[in-house]
Amino acid sequence: MSKRDEYIKKLKKQLDKCDTELDKLEVKAGKTKDSAKKTYDKQMKDLKVKKDKVTKEMNNIIDAGEDSWEDFKDKAGDAWSALKGGFAKAAKAFKKDDKKKPAAKKATATVKAKAPVKKAPVKKAAPVKAPKAPAVKTAKPKK
Repeated sequence: MSKRDEYIKKLKKQLDKCDTELDKLEVKAGKTKDSAKKTYDKQMKDLKVKKDKVTKEMNNIIDAGEDSWEDFKDKAGDAWSALKGGFAKAAKAFKKDDKKKPAAKKATATVKAKAPVKKAPVKKAAPVKAPKAPAVKTAKPKK
């Protein structure tokens, strides 16, 4: 497999991942509030334009011969960098929106108050005496 073919294969794989991420972001954008929806729609449109540019550059590489494909490689790399930057920006914006959303209220069960439970009486234990220290025998010096 030539370098050109490897590059095209790698680029196609990255574009497939890009499509998957775009789909995920579109789902998130669909769940946003109306006030933020415009912003997300604009970001999604921008990402699609950038992705289309990468696809165009990849097609130029495919159409180019083995001798001239590297002329398009830099343009494809630049387009890919712009697309990655767009994804980073969109992901950051979506994270900010996730933090702003109020947490869903948890369902709380109502519990009826029961009569207080009486505790069993506790017997006091007899105080514990410390053991006596053992007597130490000292040897008497011999005379």
